[in-house]
Amino acid sequence: MKRITLLLLLLLISTGVALADGPYQLEWTVMAGGGGSATDGVYSLGATAGQRACGVAGDGVYSLQAGFWYVRVSLVPPEARYSVYLPLVMRNQ
Repeated sequence: MKRITLLLLLLLISTGVALADGPYQLEWTVMAGGGGSATDGVYSLGATAGQRACGVAGDGVYSLQAGFWYVRVSLVPPEARYSVYLPLVMRNQ
């Protein structure tokens, strides 16, 4: 009985330590065949060649956007929060 109580106590303590570990940190890395970046001072182009898996995978709770350069793009523009009428004059106070 003491052995089970001790085991449950250690399990409870280790669970608390795991929960207090802090936020997740996911590194942005890629395993690919090559690539690089090029710039001319105004524009910059980044590329990666040979990625094994790109796209979206997941279930109803979690989703994974795979690919080093993956960006979720919405084809429907977001609703405007306010309207801007031109000419617009602003003053610093």
